[in-house]
Amino acid sequence: AADQGHLTAQCCLGLLYCDGTGVPHDDRDAARIFRRAANKEHAGAQFELGACYDFGKGRLRTTTKQRASTAARLSRGHAGA
Repeated sequence: AADQGHLTAQCCLGLLYCDGTGVPHDDRDAARIFRRAANKEHAGAQFELGACYDFGKGRLRTTTKQRASTAARLSRGHAGA
């Protein structure tokens, strides 16, 4: 389903890569998958991608752009933001 563009499935797949559950642990792949769904406005993926930036997972670091993205998630009411 994730390969077919299902955004929630993509977010779940990213979480599996973060945890190494059923797939090898790979923060870079997780961030790439989160980014794909986040770019299509999936709030959960946006939150997880923001967490990747906040914690430096997948070699990502927080910048002004990511802080603005976090503010946008907050304004949309994502519970975890």
